[in-house]
Amino acid sequence: MGGHATPHMFRHTVAQQLVDTAGVKVAQEVLGHRHISTTADEYAHVDEKAMLAALTEVARRQRHSLLAVVEPTPRYAFPYSYSSDTVAALDELTDGSRR
Repeated sequence: MGGHATPHMFRHTVAQQLVDTAGVKVAQEVLGHRHISTTADEYAHVDEKAMLAALTEVARRQRHSLLAVVEPTPRYAFPYSYSSDTVAALDELTDGSRR
C-alpha cells in the first residue's frame, strides 16, 4: 500500500502554500519563473467568497463616501481673514445684486 510521490509534487505543494501565504510575486521569485503569469496561471485561484466580500465592502465604502457631509465652499476667497462685519456687508452687496 505505497504511494507514489515525486519531488515535483512537493514543489507544487510548496508553491501553492507560498501563493496562499505570501502572494504570487514571492512564489514567482522562489520558484524562479521568468514571468509572473506562469506562477499566477498555475497557482492563483479566485476565492469567490472572498471576492464577493471584497466587492460588498467596496460598495459599502462608496455608498458611505457619497453620503459623507461635504463642507460648503466659502463664498469669499479668504473668509476667515475678514471680520464678521465685512462679511455681512459683502453679503448684503451680493444678495442685492442677485435679486
